Amino acid sequence: MYKLEFEKIGFWFFFISISSITLIFNNHTSSWGNIENIYYFYFASFAIFILFSSSLFLGQHNLELVINRVDLALIAYNLYILINVGLIKGVNFYNETHFTFLHLLMLYFVFKKLLRKMNNQVAVWLTVLGLISSCYGLFQLLDWVKINSTFFEITGFFSNPGPYGAYLASVLPFSLVYFLELKTSDKRLRVKLLKGILFLSLFVLLAGCLASSSRTAILSVTMGIIFLLNKKYFIFRRGWSLINDRKLLLSLFAISVLFIVFFLFTWKVDSSLGRLLIWKVSTNMFWNNPIFGIGSGMFGIDYANSQALYFAVNDKSTHFAQLAGMSYFAFNEWLQIGVELGFFGLLFFVTLIYFGLKTSKTSSIVLASKACIYTVIIQSFFFYPFNVLPIQLIFTFSLAVLSTNQNFHWTLRFSLWPRKTILFVLLLLGSFFLSLQYKTFRAVQDWKKAATMISFQEQRALSIYQNIYPRLNYRGEFLFNYGAELSKLGDYEKSVTILEEAKKKFSHIDLYMFLGNNYKEMNQFMKAEKNYIHASNMIPTRFYPNYLLVQLYRDTNQRKKAIKLARRILDTKPKVSSDIVDEIKNEMKKYLQNEARI
Repeated sequence: MYKLEFEKIGFWFFFISISSITLIFNNHTSSWGNIENIYYFYFASFAIFILFSSSLFLGQHNLELVINRVDLALIAYNLYILINVGLIKGVNFYNETHFTFLHLLMLYFVFKKLLRKMNNQVAVWLTVLGLISSCYGLFQLLDWVKINSTFFEITGFFSNPGPYGAYLASVLPFSLVYFLELKTSDKRLRVKLLKGILFLSLFVLLAGCLASSSRTAILSVTMGIIFLLNKKYFIFRRGWSLINDRKLLLSLFAISVLFIVFFLFTWKVDSSLGRLLIWKVSTNMFWNNPIFGIGSGMFGIDYANSQALYFAVNDKSTHFAQLAGMSYFAFNEWLQIGVELGFFGLLFFVTLIYFGLKTSKTSSIVLASKACIYTVIIQSFFFYPFNVLPIQLIFTFSLAVLSTNQNFHWTLRFSLWPRKTILFVLLLLGSFFLSLQYKTFRAVQDWKKAATMISFQEQRALSIYQNIYPRLNYRGEFLFNYGAELSKLGDYEKSVTILEEAKKKFSHIDLYMFLGNNYKEMNQFMKAEKNYIHASNMIPTRFYPNYLLVQLYRDTNQRKKAIKLARRILDTKPKVSSDIVDEIKNEMKKYLQNEARI
């Protein structure tokens, strides 16, 4: 009894910590703005895993572990990722993407152990977090709380409305299921009060989804609601039985689907076309490495370079070029998994989803979890839910629920000494990785400090950069930041060394501009030109790379190239008007006028 109470208290302490951290402090699996915060999730999830591993393996009686196809598929998928990383040259094993998957895997088995006792309570807590997030976003819309964004009116705890709406859509099925389960004929005050609370929570969650104006969120939450209503009231079966003309029914269904697609596409045309460009470039990336992919976590590194190659051989004056930008996600998780892990990785993932959904049980928590999985799957065709940590956590919980309700399973039995040996190995490996993570966490803190003080304590900041370089040289963002600061301070040769290393682990238009500046200062003009052109091809509507290229041509007496490019700058329509763009255009106009007088 005391052991069970201890488990419950420990679980709730760490689970509330983990779920709150993922929502409020770290929204993305790997984001430059959340570099430090992701480690809080690691530490909390590791603590809860060790706590329950110790409880599991130190019992007095023989241990029985129940495993099923979902468990095996999930383990196989994670093992494939590790093997894929080990086989592909240039992919870093030590990065946040891999470690996040590993910690979510640990939480999956913790959820499985406790779900039979407290699955409803966990679902309620996840719904409460969703309500808090929805209210926070709606308060931003009403100007009741400050929003840290100049581009959006509502973001919740996220950086933009997309993940905010998608997160609420993934939470809503849990609230809806319990609302539908309450009997309308029950007149007890407690039931009426609970039904009112659930209805209010549904209204708030749905209002947040709609207020986000995220097409993906609205589409996915609609499909999730339809799925649950069909399971409860059999609306499809009844509709099928009421309409005798099957051709008419199928025609109405096809017309409805086409109308929805047309409406969603035309709602934000430029956004839709922008995603088509991303999918086109991503498809080219997939066919370049279709079997094993380019490596886990490598999409964001390779995409910008692939887009640059695309525009190097295609017309830059098209509308697609106007819409091009920096993207670290494919906005289609299936395509991104295919690009990173190849056909076999995609096959492993599809198998996992298939086994997860293959359960005939229909309890409230199972239906809610299925609806959540379907909601996230719909999002995954147009968005990046598997890179948003709060959605990943809910998805992991839902998958664990479905796993505990599988029809087929196998039982593994362990006596006392094998259990202690397994626990010892887990603690040993865990301590090793925890030590590595803590050292990296401290290095990230020092990096943050150095980036802040570089402008007024130059030498001290550079000393910190140099000291943490061995610990963070796996991270492309750090190398880029370090190299950029060296370039600003005039240490061009060392900056080139660091930035050339960063190119293998990070891709950004500014990186290539800094490299171009460095090579220009070192009188290596051909290399400078190459990097400026590559930066220009990454995002054709960016004016500054071409401006720097004109300056290079002017300084190296390449007059014809300079004039041709200056004219192109004047003819280019800016994606977003700004004072800098106006200044560049005015300078190009003056330059061409002066050249005309010669």
